[in-house]
Amino acid sequence: SAIKGYSDLILEANISKEEQTEYATIISNESSRLTELSRNMLLISMIDSKMILPTTDKFNVSEQIRNIIQFTQLSWEEKNLEFDLELHDEVVFSNKELLYQVWLNLISNSIKFSPRDSTIKLELSISDNRMNLVISNEGTIMSEDIEKIFDLFYIPEESRSSNSSGVGLALVKNIVGKLNGEVDVESSNNKTTFTVNLPVS
Repeated sequence: SAIKGYSDLILEANISKEEQTEYATIISNESSRLTELSRNMLLISMIDSKMILPTTDKFNVSEQIRNIIQFTQLSWEEKNLEFDLELHDEVVFSNKELLYQVWLNLISNSIKFSPRDSTIKLELSISDNRMNLVISNEGTIMSEDIEKIFDLFYIPEESRSSNSSGVGLALVKNIVGKLNGEVDVESSNNKTTFTVNLPVS
C-alpha cells in the first residue's frame, strides 16, 4: 500500500523535487523490507518442507561472522556502535548458507535495537562437537515479550516503529531447530543476550 500510494504521488506533476526525493526514499525502504520479508518467508517454507537439512559444508564460521559484520558496517557506523569480538578461527561442518542467515538476523537485530554509542559483544566457542555463539547488546526486551519473541510475525510494542517484519527471529528459531540446536534469549538491566548452541563436526 505504501509503495503504491507514494508511487502515485510521484506521478503527480505538482510536487516539488524535495517531495519526490522523500517519496522515492520511502518506496526504496519499503521495497527493501518487502524483499527481506519475501526471502525469509521462502526460506521458512523451504526449511519446513525438509525433514533433515544437509550439514556437509566445510567453512570457517569465524570468518563468516566477520564478513557479516563488515557487510552491516554502514548500519553500525551510523549509530557509532563498537564490536567486542572473541572469535577464534574455527572450521566446522554444517549448513553454511542457513547459518549465514542465522548470524545475519541476530547481528542485524542487535544493531537495530542497540542504543547509540554502545557495544555489541560476540563470543564464539566450540567444545565436544558443539558450537556456542553468544551475542549481547545494550538494549532491553520487555519480560512480557521474551516468550513471544521467536513467534512468526510477532513484533514487540517498542519495536513497531523500526520497520521490523517479525520474521527474522522466527527464521532463526526454525533453522537452529532443524539443525538440532537451541536458541535462547535473556534480557534485563539494559542487556539482551541471544545464545545459539548446535552440533557441528
